[in-house]
Amino acid sequence: FPSHDTWQMLSIVENMLLIITGLVLIAALVGLTTTLLAAMKERERELAILRAIGARPWQIFSLIQLEVLLTLLLAMTGAFLMLSGILAALKPWLAANYGLVVSLLPWHAHTPWLLTIMLCLGLLLGVLPAYSAYRQSLSRGLAQKI
Repeated sequence: FPSHDTWQMLSIVENMLLIITGLVLIAALVGLTTTLLAAMKERERELAILRAIGARPWQIFSLIQLEVLLTLLLAMTGAFLMLSGILAALKPWLAANYGLVVSLLPWHAHTPWLLTIMLCLGLLLGVLPAYSAYRQSLSRGLAQKI
C-alpha cells in the first residue's frame, strides 16, 4: 500500500491541477468576452437596425446574454462529448500499459456545481459586451461607412 507521503504528494499534484484548471477557465472566459466585444463592434449596424425597428435596449441586452448562454452551453456540451470520446479511445491503452481503469462518464457529484459556476461567470463577463450593445447610439450604428 502507498505510504502517507505518497498520498500527500498526490494531494499537492491534484491541487496544482485544480489551480491550472481555474486559470484555463479564466483565460477562456476572458477570451469569450473579448470575442464578444469584437463581435459587437462588427455588428454595430445590425444592432442599430434592431433598435430602429423598435427593439428595446433591454431586449438587445437579453439577446447578447442569450448568445453568451448558448455559446457556453454548446462549448460545455462539446467539451464533455470530446472528453468522453477521448476516454473511450484511450481506455484500453491505459488499462494495458499502465493498469489504469478510467470511467467513460466523467461525471462526479461536484460537476453540476462547477458547470453552474462556469455558466454564472460566463454570464457575468457577458454583461460587458451586452451593456456595450445596450448603450450603443442609433445614429452611430446607422451612419453610412465610407
